[in-house]
Amino acid sequence: MRLFNGKLHATKIKNDIKQQLSTLKLSKKLAIVIIGSDPASFKYVQLKERLCQELSIPIEVCRLAGSMADSELYNKVQKVFSDPDVGGGIIQLPLPRETLCDVLDTLPESKDIDLLSKPGLDKFYAGDLGRLSPVVRAFSYFLAENNFDLFGKRVTVIGYGELVGKPLEFFCKNLGAVTQIVNDYHTSTQIDTDFLILSSGVSNLVKGENISRGCSVVDFGYSVVNGKTVGDLDMKSRLDHLDAISPSPGGMGPLVVCFFVKNFLDTLNL
Repeated sequence: MRLFNGKLHATKIKNDIKQQLSTLKLSKKLAIVIIGSDPASFKYVQLKERLCQELSIPIEVCRLAGSMADSELYNKVQKVFSDPDVGGGIIQLPLPRETLCDVLDTLPESKDIDLLSKPGLDKFYAGDLGRLSPVVRAFSYFLAENNFDLFGKRVTVIGYGELVGKPLEFFCKNLGAVTQIVNDYHTSTQIDTDFLILSSGVSNLVKGENISRGCSVVDFGYSVVNGKTVGDLDMKSRLDHLDAISPSPGGMGPLVVCFFVKNFLDTLNL
């Protein structure tokens, strides 16, 4: 079993970002809008904010109460991203209610770092992979670093959300994988696959002993239990029969945060 150290690789990517910044004169700031009080979202935003501060990238975090009326939230979010001083940004997921999903379309395509506005999604799902979200870029980096070829491999995705599960299933299919989506996984159910992507956000949902031998696991799951971040894969379960594992926390998270910054810098060059 090989454990992927996302923090180590994030350091390499940060050095690349520093090199990129040395040739740029930033005149725009990065904006993050967070609606509601999801604990995992707060932690993730803190990580993004901390990295921007470390790299001296101007950042504005707009925290909005989930109790506000939809119309008021739309207006406030639109105001943030219509600011000419904002060069790019995100609306942190998850949103507190489904009626707010269209708020993602208040993000102009040119400023959409996560590629979650309709124009960005339409291009991606039409097969235009010229721009990738931070999540997909982190996953692609993991594949390249571990020399994984998914062509003809069975890939199972547990959790089919807009930010992780859905785009990664599509991306894997484009790489020639045979994909399976599981939205209602129950602990202790056997998983027979070559590659497993976890993104349910349910702590310790999957036990290693229920995963087929030689399978690789990438855990994007992210929840907060008693103040600590916990992934979907139970890291205390039996794992020695598996191949590569990207755990949560410490695996994909640091990479996603780095590619979040790289996508911002890329938007400035569009």
